Amino acid sequence: MEPEAAAWQWILADGAGVVIGPAPVAFTDQTGAERWLSEHFDELQADGVETVSLMDGERPVYGPMFLAPDAPGPEEATSAL
Repeated sequence: MEPEAAAWQWILADGAGVVIGPAPVAFTDQTGAERWLSEHFDELQADGVETVSLMDGERPVYGPMFLAPDAPGPEEATSAL
């Protein structure tokens, strides 16, 4: 039996929505990906990451999700454009 491929990955973006890149690690499941985000939350913010999106291979799972607690919600961010 082959090991499960790591397909779950965070896409990191700055405040303008410009993709910084994928997270430096991929995961075999959503739980592992979410655990990693929780553990690296402060580090990501310090590196200028403002939003994250979770992908399962090519399929978007959710996001973009703001890391800052006082960031605008999706409606506010869209109407501000």
